[in-house]
Amino acid sequence: MSKIMNEASDFVDQSLAGIVAANPNDLALCETSRRSVVRAGQAKGDGKVAIVTGGGYGHLPVFLGYVGQGMCDGCAVGNVFTSPSAEAIVVEHFDPVKAWWDDRQEILEGDFPKAKCYTIDEIVAGGYNLDLCGFPHEEEEILEPMELIQKYQEQRKSLNDDIDKILARITAKLEDNA
Repeated sequence: MSKIMNEASDFVDQSLAGIVAANPNDLALCETSRRSVVRAGQAKGDGKVAIVTGGGYGHLPVFLGYVGQGMCDGCAVGNVFTSPSAEAIVVEHFDPVKAWWDDRQEILEGDFPKAKCYTIDEIVAGGYNLDLCGFPHEEEEILEPMELIQKYQEQRKSLNDDIDKILARITAKLEDNA
């Protein structure tokens, strides 16, 4: 099997640089480690508890898909099918976590608590439901089979109509230029 790469030894680093270059509004290379990708534009030490994942480059596209707004803040990347070393995550990345752990104050994002301490009384009053984050949960709509098929056909027809309109405009422009 043929492979497209410059040097096998540079494959991971060059691939990461390319992925970051292709997604500058979403991703950036960490200043202290060329094998760590972080959310673009995220302020260092912004008081937020950072969430970091990682894995070998063979699974990298999956890990990078978890980095973004409302998801992970960073991803440490190892060689192909090799987990990254713990050194890829700099200890300073955990300073906000340690600071929060020491005083455990509520962290608000807008009017919404991103981190909150609950008393035992609050947990008991909530029926021991520990899913207290309040984030909206997607409700899965389960349709009867025939209703699902009808909905699919309606959506397909709508998409086909949109495609037909676009093709008609393209065809008209081509005929005008001919």
